[in-house]
Amino acid sequence: MIIDQFFPLWKSLFSKGCLEEIEKAAKMDATDFHLRTESWVKILYELAATFHLWDVNRMKLLDLMTPLYFARVASFVRESWDMSSREAEKLVEDQAAKFEANKDYLVKVWDDKSAQKAEKRT
Repeated sequence: MIIDQFFPLWKSLFSKGCLEEIEKAAKMDATDFHLRTESWVKILYELAATFHLWDVNRMKLLDLMTPLYFARVASFVRESWDMSSREAEKLVEDQAAKFEANKDYLVKVWDDKSAQKAEKRT
């Protein structure tokens, strides 16, 4: 299972809340699978903060993200399958609004990870 392969590394990158959402999605049956937009926003914001401070091969970090990206794409496809183009566009706009609404979370995670890195240096 993909989650078994990546989970130890994800555990070092993501918050407990994001890990719980990943685990919950991984346990879902294919017919019910859904990675919530709110979870996706936090996962991406945590990844962005980590990527900014990552000192080693950043491409490997992106490789760790690939299964989660595919999970989100699958969720979007399932959610928008029977929608018109206009309805699907509304879904994209709603997702963008959630990213904007959670900008404070990005700033917090960015600052927290920066502080953790600074503490390790001293």
